[in-house]
Amino acid sequence: MTSATTATTTQVYHVFIRATAQQIWDAITKPEFTSQYFHGSRVETTALAGSPIKY
Repeated sequence: MTSATTATTTQVYHVFIRATAQQIWDAITKPEFTSQYFHGSRVETTALAGSPIKY
């Protein structure tokens, strides 16, 4: 009797961003920056847990 094994392939991507943690946070939470990175959409949120996110 033979047993079959199932191989699982995992793809891993690494992204390196030359910026401080604060610069990255500002880029994804402040409307003046999000419009540059989200195709003109201005993300508006307080970024507090449970707070709404408006585009």
